[in-house]
Amino acid sequence: MLNLSPLNLLITVVNLLVLLVLMRKFLYKPVLEIIAKRQKLIDGQFSQADTAKKEAEQLKKQYEACIAEAEDGKAAAVIEAKTRAHAEYDRIISEAEKKAGAILAEAKKAGQEEKDRALREAGGEITKLAVAAAAKIVADQAGEESDHRIYDEFLKKAGEMSETDSR
Repeated sequence: MLNLSPLNLLITVVNLLVLLVLMRKFLYKPVLEIIAKRQKLIDGQFSQADTAKKEAEQLKKQYEACIAEAEDGKAAAVIEAKTRAHAEYDRIISEAEKKAGAILAEAKKAGQEEKDRALREAGGEITKLAVAAAAKIVADQAGEESDHRIYDEFLKKAGEMSETDSR
């Protein structure tokens, strides 16, 4: 059976205390040191991860700012291009209006010159016809019927002249 003697009990307690001291010195301290080192390593990795996260957020903000700036630049470029296009449109229209005005003025001038020339020629022909009519009147001196005939002839010739000029 089991024998409980005070000496046996004392030796067992001393053995346990010696074992506890030895385990504490050789087992618990190294294990606690390893656990502390691991904890320090984990804490360092967490702090690095936090730093990397903050840097990533900062880079993201910079990227978003660059994107916004590019969008603003694009909008400004579109507005500037529209402004330049409108100015070019206005310039082309004004040049076309100037050219059209010059062509119209030139055409009016040419038409007026042609009209003046036709009037001069018609005046010359009328003068010739009047002289011819006067010559016939002087030659004929026959009377009122002769005057009507000469006058009708004059109008007929003047009408023929104006028809050829208007063509």
